[in-house]
Amino acid sequence: TTNMIFTRTTGLLSRYLYRGAQRYLNNVILTNIPFCVDHVSWTPTETRNEIRNEKHIVWLDMEMTGLEVETCHILEVACFITDEQLELASDYLNIVVHQPDKVLENMSDWCKVQHKKSGLIDECRLSKTTLEEAQQRTLNFLENHVPKGACPLAGNSVYMDRTFLKKYMPLIDNYLHYRIIDISTIKDLAR
Repeated sequence: TTNMIFTRTTGLLSRYLYRGAQRYLNNVILTNIPFCVDHVSWTPTETRNEIRNEKHIVWLDMEMTGLEVETCHILEVACFITDEQLELASDYLNIVVHQPDKVLENMSDWCKVQHKKSGLIDECRLSKTTLEEAQQRTLNFLENHVPKGACPLAGNSVYMDRTFLKKYMPLIDNYLHYRIIDISTIKDLAR
């Protein structure tokens, strides 16, 4: 069961959250996957009035300039929702946040290499989206799909994302349940 959960969740994450890999492998054609860059779109069959399941899981991944929450900044936020069977229950939100050159030049060496290779640095320079706008759009996305305070945050090493949410996107942090599902822990248990 643990292997099935890990396989299912890593499959979801690799398909829907790791947009950097998609950028890097841009010759791969993905069909029937409605990625949303810098805006949110809704599946026609879903409506705001649907009963929103309190057992849904909020999957989130953020790219940052490093791991020091006091000095590093958010570059990108990606999010989607699944039900308790890990079936997709939302569209995909992906927002690249504008950061000034000073911030981009001061990021960690690892991030400089990875984010340059993925194209994220250039996308951050071109983006017009502020951190505040990214927070509000992410909150709107969550409000359309899950009730406040009910659904846990999930992802790979998501405790780090949660730390950045607390500092830079407190409205999102306050909207989510306090529990997290960290699939890096599941991966370690499956070894």
